[in-house]
Amino acid sequence: MLKARHNDYRLWIYPRGRPNYWGSMQIMHMLIYTGMYHCRFVVKSRKKDNYSLVYAFMEAVSQAKKPSVAAEMFGKKIAALSYHP
Repeated sequence: MLKARHNDYRLWIYPRGRPNYWGSMQIMHMLIYTGMYHCRFVVKSRKKDNYSLVYAFMEAVSQAKKPSVAAEMFGKKIAALSYHP
């Protein structure tokens, strides 16, 4: 799970076998453009602030690991991971 926050904007990105992009269209397109297809996300914010959105997204995405590193950390095989950053 990747999570980040900036000001009042909170973002959680979870691994998932099939993508679930329900919610923010901006986050959906940003995830697709970064190549993160097998995930779902949760956004919590009281106001729409594009700066906070981008900052929280970049903070969350920069925490992503390669599949081989994540598999080694969690003790799983690479094929068992559904998260492909």
